[in-house]
Amino acid sequence: RLSADRGETGKRKMSGAHLSKNFFELIKNIGESRSKQEEDRIILGEMRTLKVKMKEKGVTSAKMKELCIRMIYVEMLGHEASFGYINAINLCCQKNLIQKRVGYLASCLCLHKDHDLMLLLISTIQKDLASDNFLEVSMALTVVCRLINAETTPVVLPPVLKLLGHSNPFVRKKAVGAMNRFLELSPELVESHLPKCKKMLYDKDPSVMGASLIIIENMVRSSPNAHKDLTKNLVSILKQVTEHCLSRDYNYHNVPSPWIQLKLLRILGVLGDGDRDASASIYPVLKEVMKRADIGINVGYAIVYECVRTAISIFPDKDILQDAANSISRFLKSENHNLKYLGINALASIVQIDAKHAVKHQLTVIDCLEDPDDTLRRKTLDLLYSMTNPQNVRVIMQKLMNFLNTTVDPFLRSELVSRITQIAEKYAPDNEWYIRTMNVVFERGGDLVRPEMAHNLMNLIASEDIDTTDPQNIRVLAVDTYVDLLSKKPTMPDILLRVVAWVLGEYGHLCKEDTETLMSLLCDALEHLPPAPEMKLWILTALLKLASRSKTIPAEIKKVITHYESSVHVAIQQKAYEFMELIKKIPTAKAALPVDRFGAEEKIDGDLSFLQKYVDQALAAGALAYKPRTLSTEFGRVSISGGNDKKKKSSLQFQAYPRDRDDPAEPEFKASQANVPDLSAGLYPTLETKSEPVKKRTSSKKEEDFFASSGPWGAEGFNATPKAGAKPSSTIPKDSVFAPTPPGVQPEIIKKPKTSSYSPKPDKREQLAAGIFAGLGETASNPYSTNTGISSSQRQTRSPVKQTSKPAVTSQLLFEVDDSTPSQTNTSMASSSGEATKKSTVGGFDLNALFDDDPPEDKTVTTGGFLIAEEKSVSYPRGKAGMNETLRKQLSGQPTGAESIASEGGECYISYQKVYLPAQTLLTVFVTNTSGRNFSGGFTASLKTKEGLFLRCDSSPKATLNAKQNLHYQTMSIHSLNSGETATLMVGLFCGDPSALGNNSIQVRIQPSGGQPIDLVLPVDLKDVLRPLPMNVSQYGGTWKKLPASKEVKDRVTSSAITNVSSFKDIAAACNISLVKIIKQECILSAKLVTGGQKNMIPCLLHAKVRSAGQIIFMSRSSFTPLSAAMVAMAKSACN
Repeated sequence: RLSADRGETGKRKMSGAHLSKNFFELIKNIGESRSKQEEDRIILGEMRTLKVKMKEKGVTSAKMKELCIRMIYVEMLGHEASFGYINAINLCCQKNLIQKRVGYLASCLCLHKDHDLMLLLISTIQKDLASDNFLEVSMALTVVCRLINAETTPVVLPPVLKLLGHSNPFVRKKAVGAMNRFLELSPELVESHLPKCKKMLYDKDPSVMGASLIIIENMVRSSPNAHKDLTKNLVSILKQVTEHCLSRDYNYHNVPSPWIQLKLLRILGVLGDGDRDASASIYPVLKEVMKRADIGINVGYAIVYECVRTAISIFPDKDILQDAANSISRFLKSENHNLKYLGINALASIVQIDAKHAVKHQLTVIDCLEDPDDTLRRKTLDLLYSMTNPQNVRVIMQKLMNFLNTTVDPFLRSELVSRITQIAEKYAPDNEWYIRTMNVVFERGGDLVRPEMAHNLMNLIASEDIDTTDPQNIRVLAVDTYVDLLSKKPTMPDILLRVVAWVLGEYGHLCKEDTETLMSLLCDALEHLPPAPEMKLWILTALLKLASRSKTIPAEIKKVITHYESSVHVAIQQKAYEFMELIKKIPTAKAALPVDRFGAEEKIDGDLSFLQKYVDQALAAGALAYKPRTLSTEFGRVSISGGNDKKKKSSLQFQAYPRDRDDPAEPEFKASQANVPDLSAGLYPTLETKSEPVKKRTSSKKEEDFFASSGPWGAEGFNATPKAGAKPSSTIPKDSVFAPTPPGVQPEIIKKPKTSSYSPKPDKREQLAAGIFAGLGETASNPYSTNTGISSSQRQTRSPVKQTSKPAVTSQLLFEVDDSTPSQTNTSMASSSGEATKKSTVGGFDLNALFDDDPPEDKTVTTGGFLIAEEKSVSYPRGKAGMNETLRKQLSGQPTGAESIASEGGECYISYQKVYLPAQTLLTVFVTNTSGRNFSGGFTASLKTKEGLFLRCDSSPKATLNAKQNLHYQTMSIHSLNSGETATLMVGLFCGDPSALGNNSIQVRIQPSGGQPIDLVLPVDLKDVLRPLPMNVSQYGGTWKKLPASKEVKDRVTSSAITNVSSFKDIAAACNISLVKIIKQECILSAKLVTGGQKNMIPCLLHAKVRSAGQIIFMSRSSFTPLSAAMVAMAKSACN
């Protein structure tokens, strides 16, 4: 009877019968309220009631439990009930399980992990974690996952580790979840306990095993190469699950443990990415899972779709890809839009590997393009973007343009504009098509078009590679197009008008129309502009350039320019006065604005020697000689002309300058001139103003030596050979309003081969499908080859960046190599690198001692004796030109690549340059403050790279490196950066895990104080971590035998332009590897992988055999399969 009574009591408690009538009245009133105002009135009344009742003395714990439940309802409806938080925490200490549960529930719902009251809950959580009652332990673990932060993790980590071995599976499952939370909060704290977490994968209870997959997935994604040993075990588990080895309790619609299958497939997709050996063990079970899951229900479709994603992620296999393509076909043929969406999404992914799988679904894709479902149409457009090639670019561009016209979503329009411009730049069939396409994009996109897109078009038009003798070259086409456009539409978007004004100003002389007609068209456009000054400056500058080439200036043009001489905008007013002055002397205007000199470097005479004759004539006529003025400050007298400083304390002078100069000789006054007033005291009274002295920052007298002290760095630096044919950025004249980036590469014209037509005549859908899927059949890319038929200069890809943990330790060299031996293929690099090697015993560079901590001199200018802060108009060095002088001297002897611009036009001008050192590559990033304001709080730089690469950071001026960093993710803080100053970030890059080599990059985020973050992606390829490895033939043969044959990679090129093996001399130099020997039609090459120290470099050997008809066979062998594969891929790319 006692047990029956207890059961009845439990039922009453579960049904809510233990709660009071007032509580149910509250719920009823809230449910019956007809407006938000009525609901708020009820809640406010309830809050007043709760405040009174919770403060009453002698409130029982059972009553407090109900009050806390009512407080939860108040919080759920958006009102703050902070007065009751402490009561919820006190309720957690009760021994009654229901009361404790309500207390924990209220704490989880009302508090957050950084709340001040959380410290009061820690001791209760620790006590409950050590309890013998598994229900108390489970409740505490639930709160741990919700409310524990990084600071309190060390306190609760030890008891949670003990609970991983608890006898109850529910407790073990929740303990695994808590460990996953700790891994997210403090990875370095949990890192040593990860093996214990991996053991939970083999727990006898399936629910614990399923819970452990979550933490294992996070571990694998952060560092896949460190957990390759799990592949076989995960494959075995997946096989057992699919064969119904688990209890039927885990089935869902007769599908065994579908969510466990999905999680296992995602993990295997990460482990098999780029790993042939791991992928080989995944193929059989993947095929079996795909076959068993295809039973025609939704959960089966989910598993099949995940199998397709896994097949695309791992190393490609023909049979698996064919099965995946068949599954995609069933998705696309379904009437369900959700399944069609999955099919289109999967098809967009598989097209990147083998485009031929998309050909059979031509009509289905066309139907999806015309489907009324907007989401399906968007996804289909993504598919079109991924399968664009030179043959189908016109048809796909038309579809994208039509969608741009019909959609009104600003985010989608912005994405469409970006994709259209990328496609046009990559696959433009001819120049005229490219110009007309970009004009349409500028006109329809408007403000959504980024300025860089207009600059790219201007760069193409100004390219030096244009044949100016061709009467139909791109410049003539552009001028004729824009003259016709301007005559029809005087009003157009700013971005398009900017391009029109620049083209007509630079190349208007190529137009068939006379200059006066062009100037009239520009004046009409000028009159239709809004009051904003920017676009008016562009058109005024274009008019000035045209006027310098015209024989006469029409009176109407002069009238318009004269009108702007009284503009309220100073810049417009100045430009108008310049116009009127220059047209008075046309030869001067022609000299100042020469024809077809855009982007050309002009020699500047800083001493103004051409004025010396004028100065001599003036001095001979009795003019005053120039005396350098000095600016007095509190710290001394600073000479504006750069003379010696004189130590003399004084404050700023605000009085009129005394007449202490020698006046020219004047005739003596006679007696009749006695009534002339005395001018020695000056015509105006002296202005006396008291002012605080202005302090001037000064730098130290002596620069510290670049390698003065040692620090935690130790190894050297970087290697990134600039692309063949790349041109360094040219300096753009400061006086030009138009300043686009340097000329780019003209899109390659690829003509589609003519094919014979067939009958019967296809309908419209078939014609559209044939146009879209052109080039995806016999010309489809080979999934087992890196050759895509598109030059590297046309590719603009960004690799995703993953944050990774510490990689595996690299293996030792199999033989000793003398690194002091000069390279056979790059002697200049080897000789200069040898000097750096002598400076340090570990790699040659110690970057913590590279930088000078002295503050830079304050950049100021003087006007009339006043100290004026530097403005934006003041010229200052940007990028590498603003580097610390001591740093510049120490890096001057090292081999470097060209300086590249990463970002400009915002608050910062950012460029970078690679320095090639013997054991690592040094990436120097220059950040110049161009915002016109001082970054008083400095800026923060975050650098992140993929697994396999290590980063070491320092900077000039000295930065604070944040603690708790790994070698894949580092953050540094520059404390201040004044306007015009440049900070140099130094990033040492070397390979830390050869088994993780691939397409890498460095993701950089610059966060100025009080400004917007700037995100950059700096590319890194295999050449950046390779160095030549000189050896003879016998050494090569011995090393080849020592390297494991299982790590050998073979591949071939079937259509290379190289037919003579002697061409590998140039390929070796371009790839930064050594050419050992050429033997008939074969050659052997060698290289070493930089690992941060010259004693631990890893050798990699390459053998190439040239056959007839452009066929080349490659074999590479090293200690790591990914390194061998990357070596072959680089050689194949160089041969194409």
